[in-house]
Amino acid sequence: MYRASDHRDVETAFVETDEERVTVRDPRPNKRTLSVVSNLDWATVERALVDLMYEDPENDVFADASFEFNADENASKNFVVDLVNPSRRQIAYQVTILFKNGRLLEVPRSLTNDRRIILRSNMRGHRIITVRPRPVDFASKRLREIQVELRYEDMNEGLSFSELVSLLSRHEQGSFEFDYADDQIAYEYRVTYWYLNGMTRSTGWNIAKATDLFIPVA
Repeated sequence: MYRASDHRDVETAFVETDEERVTVRDPRPNKRTLSVVSNLDWATVERALVDLMYEDPENDVFADASFEFNADENASKNFVVDLVNPSRRQIAYQVTILFKNGRLLEVPRSLTNDRRIILRSNMRGHRIITVRPRPVDFASKRLREIQVELRYEDMNEGLSFSELVSLLSRHEQGSFEFDYADDQIAYEYRVTYWYLNGMTRSTGWNIAKATDLFIPVA
C-alpha cells in the first residue's frame, strides 16, 4: 500500500517473488537537508528554540519541525524534507534564545538556501530576494542583458550587503541575500539595460521591500 500524489491510498495485489530482498523505492528521492548547529555559550544561555517550515504549495508539500537546544542537548539536528520541485529549496526558520539573565532574543522569520544554520547569541534576521524579469521576450525589445544592482545598509548595526544580478533572458533569475537587525528591511536596486546595438540605459536607485522583485523589460 502507498499514498499517491492525489492523496489516495493505493493497495496493490500480492505478487510472488523468488528474491530474498524486496526493495521499496522512495517515491520522492530528492531530499533537502538543513542542519541546525549550536555555537552558543551555555554559561550565559538557558536554551534556544528553533522552528522550521518548508512550503511548496504548487505541489501540496508542507513540512515543519521544532528543535530545542540546551546545555545537555546541544548536538546538531537535521531538518529533512522531500522535494517535488528540486529548484524550490528555501526553508523558513525562526529562532528564540533565552538567556540566564532573563534577556530574550527573538530572531525574526528568516529564509535560507544554505545547508546549515549556525545558532549564535547575536543572530540577525536573514532575507532572500528573488530577482526575475517580467515575462517579456528580450529579443522583442532588442535587449541583450539586464543587470540589477542591489544593496542593503544599516550603518547603525554595521550591516552592508550588495549584489549584481545578470539576467540574459525572460527565463533567468537571481537572488540577493542579506542580514537585517530589525523591521527595517527595505533594500535598494538599480537597473541597467544593455541593448543589442551597444546602447545602455540605467534607472536611478529605487526602494523596495518585496521578496520577489520583478524587473520591467523595456
